[in-house]
Amino acid sequence: MLRKLKLDSTNQEPLQYSESTFPVECYIDHFAHYVDRTMETHWHNGIEYMLALNSDLDITINGHFYTLHKGECAFYNLNVMHGIRASKSVEDPQSFGLFFSPLVLCDNAGSVVYQQYIHPIIYSSLNGFILKPDNPISSKIIQLLHDSKDVLFSKSSYYGYELKVLSLLCEIWRLTSIYIDNYQPVANATAQNNKSTEIAKKIIMLIHSQYTEDISIEQISSELYISRSKCFKIFKQYTQKTPIAYLMEYRLKKAGEMLLQTDKSVTEIGTACGFSSSSYFIKCFKESFGVSPAKYRK
Repeated sequence: MLRKLKLDSTNQEPLQYSESTFPVECYIDHFAHYVDRTMETHWHNGIEYMLALNSDLDITINGHFYTLHKGECAFYNLNVMHGIRASKSVEDPQSFGLFFSPLVLCDNAGSVVYQQYIHPIIYSSLNGFILKPDNPISSKIIQLLHDSKDVLFSKSSYYGYELKVLSLLCEIWRLTSIYIDNYQPVANATAQNNKSTEIAKKIIMLIHSQYTEDISIEQISSELYISRSKCFKIFKQYTQKTPIAYLMEYRLKKAGEMLLQTDKSVTEIGTACGFSSSSYFIKCFKESFGVSPAKYRK
């Protein structure tokens, strides 16, 4: 299943599970389909494991920058900001993402399973970490993720599909708990980091709500009662971009969606996405996508 990243007004990705009564989902992401091969910084209220299948990926986890090498796995905790950018050296860089609600493991908050193995992780200061194949525990997790991929994409082939998936998730989570306990991975949050994270999220929310307008860095910093320099510093830490560069990419992303989903003219779409003129919109679009808006629509 190819994921189309859909973010709400807060830039949270509302995870859409195929079955609400069994909140587990998986995707293959093809980064060649994203603007600048970049999955924008976002967060969601589910656990995520992401495998780099055939290419190195540059990722951020709550403002920490990492290179996820081919064959490695990233773990993202609940509501943690993360973004991914793929290299241009591979024609079709791909990743496998496994998402699930922690409630699928145990929905009884008073149970020993939830209290001992789930709550201490999802409500900890741990943002995320990288699992490498050369570690004996993480290598088992990575293999189980590959096994999960095979099962999740072959649902009709398994009697007791949900039980099979649940058994894999429980073992993945058990090993993750052991890994965290034994190796105490970094990328932990601090009180200062939490404050910066909230500022970065608010900047993103402002851009998403006002991208159609003539918005400036001064307006953003003024609305958040922070200095212009602090606005730049925090936002770049979490997204690897300046607010204005992010605004431009977001406008182009929305323009691309409108070109494919509406019958509006190129001029109308450019104006709707905050571009001051049709010629400037076409120039920026071609620089990003490699083709004109008209050709992209075809």
